[in-house]
Amino acid sequence: MTPADPVTTLTLTPADHDEPPYVVPVAAGRALYRAAVHRKIQRMKITTNGNPRALCSFDELPTKVRREFDYVKTSEHHDPRFFLYRRNWHDRNEFVRITRRDDWRGGFDLPVNANSPLLKWDGIQTDSHFSGVLLRYTDDHERVIVGRFFT
Repeated sequence: MTPADPVTTLTLTPADHDEPPYVVPVAAGRALYRAAVHRKIQRMKITTNGNPRALCSFDELPTKVRREFDYVKTSEHHDPRFFLYRRNWHDRNEFVRITRRDDWRGGFDLPVNANSPLLKWDGIQTDSHFSGVLLRYTDDHERVIVGRFFT
């Protein structure tokens, strides 16, 4: 293909390399792309141990870790919002809220279909197009349950 040739297909490579890649014609538009992505979401694998993790304030973080979160304002140093998961510290404020598509009113929420496994979670932070971290608040909102997802 030369640079002047128009792109006629998109190839979507699944995270599971045992499956063949999806080839989606560009001319068919977004509907086929969404259908391919929807098939992957339905086969999503979510792993969690279900253990609630305490939220820590900026002041409670180890000194070395504080440098990663230098964007936190002084007035927010006492807000419990950080948690440790798989040897990495996360800021719950960096997660995107998951919303049912029917209830979505715009903004930065992630709208998902009513049958999506993501609806059991409150927030998502992606590592790549096919993986990331999920969080769910406990009833008291002082702790979070964390999981990983892969498609």
